[in-house]
Amino acid sequence: MALYRLTARGTLPGEEFNFGVHADGPAGDASGAATAFSTALTAFWQDITDGVETVFSADVVVVVAHAAELDDVTQRQIDAAEVSVSLPGTDAADMLPHNCAVAVSTLAAAANRGNHGRFYLPPPSQAQISNGRLTSTPRARLLAGSVILINDLQGSGFTPVIRHHNGLFDPIARLRVGDVIDSQRRRRNKLVETYVSAGV
Repeated sequence: MALYRLTARGTLPGEEFNFGVHADGPAGDASGAATAFSTALTAFWQDITDGVETVFSADVVVVVAHAAELDDVTQRQIDAAEVSVSLPGTDAADMLPHNCAVAVSTLAAAANRGNHGRFYLPPPSQAQISNGRLTSTPRARLLAGSVILINDLQGSGFTPVIRHHNGLFDPIARLRVGDVIDSQRRRRNKLVETYVSAGV
């Protein structure tokens, strides 16, 4: 078995985003991991009942499912593969600012601080927010879609895990989505700001 870093890459107007999980799977199968991840991502995004595409503006598009196999000792990448996908959001409303994100918390069975992780989804559309918080409908859809993502990967032989600093890992047992929008400052690093100014 081997540890894989599975990363979804996508585009926003003038910027990029990524999110993902680690997974335990057969050694030497980066291509299989990328294929399994692309299938799970598509189900996560487009499931007819619980897909998350309705939470995001059409400006938000997932374009690549990437898998990197990590060395057991050094944790460095030793092989990689990717699959192109085209998964746009479907909400007609504008997206929130680039640095906004929804965090999906991942928890292992043991209830201690080291068994918590998270991944940051792209900014939702403005229509999903009320009084500055994510409303209940998109929150429920994001949670259900994330469960699909995890279960689909596991069914393909790649068990999503929480990776620890010592290189060990534990299977993801629970997921959680809150209603407060989080921030990812690096998601606006490439934006060139336009200013207006006035003398005083």
